[in-house]
Amino acid sequence: MALVIAPLEGSVANVTGFSQLILGLAIVLGVGAIVYASSIFLLWRLAGCPDGLEFDVANLLASYSRRVRKVSADLTV
Repeated sequence: MALVIAPLEGSVANVTGFSQLILGLAIVLGVGAIVYASSIFLLWRLAGCPDGLEFDVANLLASYSRRVRKVSADLTV
């Protein structure tokens, strides 16, 4: 995560306006969160998907995805 957000931090360092600073920090935070979550799930998959919090989150996302697809299919009929 540090390798990904390090170049983004330089763009926030030269900001003068408060709103620009907040926007820049939100971008750095968002990118960092996405990279962190993605790396956690990638490492979990590489470890063979052991039971734990990641397993529960993956099941939750899969059930949500199935529910959204079912609702969107019902709407198109």
